[in-house]
Amino acid sequence: GWRGIVVVGLLVVVVYAAVLLLLQKRSGVPYTDIADSEETTRRGVLVPVALALALLLVFAVATGRLAEAFVYSPTISSPWLWAVPALIAAGIVARFATTSWRSLGARRVVVLVVASLLVGVSEELLIRGLFVDVLQDAGLAAVWIAVVSSIVFGLLHGLNVLLGQPPAAALLQVVSTTLTGLALFTCLALSGTLWLPILLHALFDLSLLAQVAAAGAGQDGAEVRPVQLVLTFVPSLLAIGVLFAL
Repeated sequence: GWRGIVVVGLLVVVVYAAVLLLLQKRSGVPYTDIADSEETTRRGVLVPVALALALLLVFAVATGRLAEAFVYSPTISSPWLWAVPALIAAGIVARFATTSWRSLGARRVVVLVVASLLVGVSEELLIRGLFVDVLQDAGLAAVWIAVVSSIVFGLLHGLNVLLGQPPAAALLQVVSTTLTGLALFTCLALSGTLWLPILLHALFDLSLLAQVAAAGAGQDGAEVRPVQLVLTFVPSLLAIGVLFAL
């Protein structure tokens, strides 16, 4: 039945999370230090995520689900919801514009870009690709697919508490990434392709990592401004509207 299919999907997520958590634990880099230097980003993010993504791709190819994971149908036709990806992009641009890239150096920027791209591809392929596909196979209504996949996305980030993230911050991240997951699902349902969530996810993470890295280097230009906070959270709250459009 549908419950068994959903359990299989959750098992895939759990196995991926366990593998990634083990690799990140072995890196010896606490979650709070991943943007401290080129080395901590490479060891704490880039390498573990690259290995976990490789295993995820092998699984997707072996099960014949890779191609399906990159498309979504039926798409929704709510023009006003395009404000969600537009505002996400505006927030990314705002953070890029206020980050002192020169202070980071070319090599460090390359590592941040690659790490962010790997995270974007792996998490989107896992959640809004493979997991959403499984939920569709189980016959869940689109609104429940949006809700369940976003909650699982949020809980996935709660595992950062096991990597040294303070519990209060981890709880806040679970809530914020659940809402962000809904925003990224909106992008998937609007475009019908996983590439839009991947692009926005990767650039979103890059803008945050680079800002934290530059702030750690003592750059005033990396401070978080009110407009950036608004452009970060408003799209996620606006994305709740997708539940009424599905």
